[in-house]
Amino acid sequence: MSSARKRLDNVHGLASDQSLFTVAPGGIILFRALLFLAAHFVAKRPPNFQSRSPAKRRGWSATTRGTRAQRGYGWAWEKLRARILKAEPLCRACRKEGRATVATTVDHITPKHKGGTDDEENLQSLCDPCHKAKTAAEGQASRQ
Repeated sequence: MSSARKRLDNVHGLASDQSLFTVAPGGIILFRALLFLAAHFVAKRPPNFQSRSPAKRRGWSATTRGTRAQRGYGWAWEKLRARILKAEPLCRACRKEGRATVATTVDHITPKHKGGTDDEENLQSLCDPCHKAKTAAEGQASRQ
């Protein structure tokens, strides 16, 4: 047994016949106590933790939205998005107010869930603050 291996075993308090490391055929060193050490670093759940099954979830997490591609935002959307941002690099809402802000998102003027399409006439370039404000206003309007 090498001196380095003995030192590592002594750090972990093992006897000389209980080595943490074994040498596999081909000279690969295997770490035998992986599960032992992982158990010490895994966060423990508090005693009052209650796991919610998917049937008991509440609020937004209860909805099943599907993946980006399933909702129509796959590679074709990414290409369309890049084309819109290249054609209109400044935020449309900020330009109406006389500011020049770089657009970072492409927004549906009429939302898809209200019948909007991915036609270029229904898309606009917006900066993040304007997009968040528009989305929040649409959400408030639908709740009233």
